[in-house]
Amino acid sequence: MSIDETRRYIASRIRVAGVAKAVQDRFGEEVVDRLHGLSGGNPRRVNLLAREVARGDAGHAILMRIEPAWNDRLLEPSRSDPHAAGEI
Repeated sequence: MSIDETRRYIASRIRVAGVAKAVQDRFGEEVVDRLHGLSGGNPRRVNLLAREVARGDAGHAILMRIEPAWNDRLLEPSRSDPHAAGEI
């Protein structure tokens, strides 16, 4: 997804989820830009990173400190997760 598509995607997901205003406020322009940069616009990665931001201040702080080089390792499916391996 492009950056604009990522912005619309996150806004749509927030709207559909009906989250509280305090959670919505965590997704400012800087955060969405960072989500897009770290995810490469991949919807699955956007969801994983956005979930951490939605969980609270610690998730937001972690997102803002993640180095792009760490991104692929952090977002790789767990080898012990049968869903991630396509076994289920």
